[in-house]
Amino acid sequence: MFNNILTKKQALQELNRLSIKYLLLVILIIMSGCRKLVEVPPSQNNINSENIFNVDGTAIGMVNNIIRGANEFNNGASFLYLGLLSDEVNIYNQSLNVSMLAYYQNALRETSSELPWSDFYLAIYKTNSAVEGLNKTSSLTPAVKKQLLGEAKFLRAYFYYYAVNLFGDVPLALTTDPEVNRQLPRAPIQDVYNQIVADLIDAQTLLSKNFLGKNLMITTSDRVRPTYWAATALLSRVYLQKGDFSGAVQQSTQIIENTNLFSLINLNDVFLKNSSETIWSIEPRQGPPFNVNQSLYFVLNAGGPDNSKNYYLNNDLYNAFEAGDGRKVNWTGSVSVGTKFYPYAYKYKSTPSQTTFTEYDVLFRLGEQYLIRAEAKARLLDVEGAILDLNKIRTRARLAATPAVPNPLPNLQLPLSRTQLNAAIEQERKVELFTEGFRWFDLKRMPGLIDASKVRADEVMPDVTTAKGGTWNPNWKLLPIPREQRFGDPNMTNAQNPGY
Repeated sequence: MFNNILTKKQALQELNRLSIKYLLLVILIIMSGCRKLVEVPPSQNNINSENIFNVDGTAIGMVNNIIRGANEFNNGASFLYLGLLSDEVNIYNQSLNVSMLAYYQNALRETSSELPWSDFYLAIYKTNSAVEGLNKTSSLTPAVKKQLLGEAKFLRAYFYYYAVNLFGDVPLALTTDPEVNRQLPRAPIQDVYNQIVADLIDAQTLLSKNFLGKNLMITTSDRVRPTYWAATALLSRVYLQKGDFSGAVQQSTQIIENTNLFSLINLNDVFLKNSSETIWSIEPRQGPPFNVNQSLYFVLNAGGPDNSKNYYLNNDLYNAFEAGDGRKVNWTGSVSVGTKFYPYAYKYKSTPSQTTFTEYDVLFRLGEQYLIRAEAKARLLDVEGAILDLNKIRTRARLAATPAVPNPLPNLQLPLSRTQLNAAIEQERKVELFTEGFRWFDLKRMPGLIDASKVRADEVMPDVTTAKGGTWNPNWKLLPIPREQRFGDPNMTNAQNPGY
């Protein structure tokens, strides 16, 4: 199960034989794959994995590389894979990529090549290595050590959040010890969530409440390092997903009430780099051209989708916007080719001709926190509070009145039944957060609108999957565990998710 992780361990041990001139190369190779690392010629200098965390600069560099990988499971397309699994994104040429088609048709198997299991555990290994190295060192600047340890714990929680929501019970690896890791059983979801929460509470005590620069010693306008607020945003998301609604309200309220740092802003400014809506973002790797991942995948050319731009919005999503909703005007585009109509996500507007970054990949933002709090309040039967938060988001999205639409996107009003309120929450999350990687988890979490004993996925996905050319199986709300990972661990051999 941990073949990639064990290779990483061996690679880090190999640092004992490397000279200082190879150190930066090592840091880069650790992120891209380890097999080449052990081919670097040996040296007599004693530079080892622990020494990396004894110097501010190299310790920061190691954690920086983990940060940059935080939105990059499966080649930087987590939002694409999750959009394909749900009802957000269509494939234009279904014969182009069999692995992507398996996501699209909810037809993944344990032999599917694009399952992100190894990506998660490689990232988790790196965070475990950082936590161990930082806890052992006594030579870092105290403020640097504190921030980096907080970042590492935050990142471990981040990766486990996605792993547990995609795969269910997963092994809880908290060490780099290969003898321990190679025999880990699947841990119950609740145990994984307990660890995620513990890491995030630790991270809150360690992370700065200010946005820090590259050397961690000065504040900056760049919102590209995890802060206390990023840990709080993830904790509110985790609490919502696991059903701790009071906790979700408490955490999201901290962010919403911090108006000095965060505010709801004009729709076309939301995804600009360092906008006041951003809680945490990542500077894209690409450049030149300087595109964020969503632009690369989703913004269609005038000729419509093709083999390089193979994805477009589901028409049901495009038609879900209410009259007078500025999100349809500002966050979507469309191309007509003959009689074919192709809507696309246009939240990010970077173009290949740009030579500087104007947008960053936003992983946490204020709009989501309002929607988390609204849903949590609804589940706590605070209907009025939930409606107030939903109306904050609707007000920001509302276009000016016109003769054709004299009452654009009106405020929600009391009374609303529980089912009507749940439908309103789902609607706002659908049109506010589309293609940001939320819809699949929403469908698995939200109660059914037809039958509240079911989750929403089992009401929505049968027809959606059929329309995509597949067949829905309720078991497939969890992805299959890759075959090679199960048979590499004696405690995982018979631990496949049901339905596979």
